[in-house]
Amino acid sequence: MAALVDRAERDGQTALIVLSGLAGVGKTGLAIRFLREQSARLEGGELYGDLRGFSAEGPLDPGEMLDIFLRALGLEPATIPPDLATRAAWFRSVTADRRLVILLDNAASSAQVRAMLPGVGRHVVVVTSRVRLAGLSLDGAEFVRVAPLDQTDTVDLLQRLVGAGRTAEEPAATRRIAEICAGLPIAVNAVAVQIAERTTDPLADTVRELTERTRGLASLSPDGEETPPLRAAFDLSYAALGEAPARLYRRLSWHPGPDITRLVLRALGDGSAEGPLRRLIAASLIEETAPGVFRLHDLIRRHAHEKAQEEEDTITRLAAMDHLLQTYRRQALAADRKLRPYITRYRRPAPEFEGVFGNEEAAIGWLERERGNLVKLTEYAVDHRSPREAIDIAEGLWPLYIHRSYARVWLDAASAALRAARSIDDEFTQARILDRIGQVHGRLCQEEQAQDALDQAERIWARRGERGRLAQTQRHRGLLALDNDRVDAAIIHFTAALRLDEGLNRPHNTALTLIGLGRAHNRAARYPLARLHLERALRLLEEPDDPHNRALALVALAEAVASADPQAATSRIADAMAELRARNSKTGQAAALEGMANIAARHGRTDEARDCYAGALEILEQLGDRLGVERLRRARQAVGSC
Repeated sequence: MAALVDRAERDGQTALIVLSGLAGVGKTGLAIRFLREQSARLEGGELYGDLRGFSAEGPLDPGEMLDIFLRALGLEPATIPPDLATRAAWFRSVTADRRLVILLDNAASSAQVRAMLPGVGRHVVVVTSRVRLAGLSLDGAEFVRVAPLDQTDTVDLLQRLVGAGRTAEEPAATRRIAEICAGLPIAVNAVAVQIAERTTDPLADTVRELTERTRGLASLSPDGEETPPLRAAFDLSYAALGEAPARLYRRLSWHPGPDITRLVLRALGDGSAEGPLRRLIAASLIEETAPGVFRLHDLIRRHAHEKAQEEEDTITRLAAMDHLLQTYRRQALAADRKLRPYITRYRRPAPEFEGVFGNEEAAIGWLERERGNLVKLTEYAVDHRSPREAIDIAEGLWPLYIHRSYARVWLDAASAALRAARSIDDEFTQARILDRIGQVHGRLCQEEQAQDALDQAERIWARRGERGRLAQTQRHRGLLALDNDRVDAAIIHFTAALRLDEGLNRPHNTALTLIGLGRAHNRAARYPLARLHLERALRLLEEPDDPHNRALALVALAEAVASADPQAATSRIADAMAELRARNSKTGQAAALEGMANIAARHGRTDEARDCYAGALEILEQLGDRLGVERLRRARQAVGSC
């Protein structure tokens, strides 16, 4: 491996090395040790990604790992583009000439890896997989097969783990343990932990127990990966755990999500999991991959699942999973309530949500950290006849799209929630989800999918006579038209929505529609009309606790009054920008910069206008807002090229 890196260095190229071998043979350990040595000569930084190619929940979407990598490289979560192609392009751009050390662990396919290769430079990239990934030869990969340790090296590893003194006392038993472990470091490590804990037991006892366990196992598991030595080693570790740690170990295999967080541990560990967790860590059956985030190696997870099948009954499993679902449902709705307190369903007292999150940043931070688990639990819920939980968890994820633009995350959850709503013939919820799906597809510049989802929602609202919801869908059609510069069509949609909102006496919804209508009239340079609508929107927003939309209304109003009252316009923009920055709303900050640019352009301050457009454009490019990017590029060109 070192020779391959030296050769790539001389050629001025990235070293791409693929390590392949059996599960448990030590590919990851080898890669980490090697890359730590390499990192001293590469100053660009280190990235590690577990691609989960052989885990129970399936391979990780490369877009998800790119999101993690881009954040590690300094991009704010809200600025990361939503689609895989743009993320991959950004990653190549950000990493060009940085000289990074990158480990892509547990890869399932060449395509999964290819999306995460860095830009041009002298990087060192190591990929581990149980298959050869021959397709990466097209990317210049070199292949290294990691074979099991031979007998001598296995004995040496065992000596270093348990101490030369004990192995020297029983050399024959040491050699026999090494033989049973079949050269697999994961098995040697599991056995060594138990030997170290049994300080007074002779090694011959471990030999006898391992031999008995190995004889009772099939020659190979159906997939050919988990050998009798591995299962015997894990059985030995499991038998020494104690009741509470063993119970937690078994039940963690039920968790469908990618990350074991402390919330998962508490929910599946009957409330108190710290002691059992420490025991699992000591036994090397669980590892901490980030502060407060844990995982089971996929072979260990499979073993835990087998033990759960043997020792847990269906009623216990269903009860534990229901508790996990209810825990995440409660947390997700509490986060949504903190971030959108103006929603009708949250105006009623709800003691179960009180004090869960101290502020908005805590709520959005939790949604962001737990997003992978939330999506998987939404899918689990609909697949296991818990449709209401699926719907509520997806509802709780909606603010993550509003404030952080996690479009793909929300669409995945929405797909499961839509299936849940259809399974119980809940047309109202179906239409609400379809309406949101339309909004998200619109922001992704997927107008055909957006219009189709909005059409489906509108048909349901019309059939049910839901005039208020028809107004919302009309408003969303107006936003889609406005984003595509169809200003006249946008005004028609907003006006239709306004008539419905006013007829139903819905102040908050009326205010949102008025903001859209005011923005459309601004775009058409009908500033007096825009001002009337936006001032009315602000009056309607005085009572609901919705500072985000108040700030957006202030931005639009500043543009409407700029000609008549420049000082008032400047003051409103400053107030709005302060609020939007306090809430870390990137979309809102882009809107404020665009408003400043529009005002500057109207008054002939072309340099200022170009600077503000450039600032807004940078944010929207980072967010992957294709519609907004195209609109701002046209606006910037109209005031002269930079």
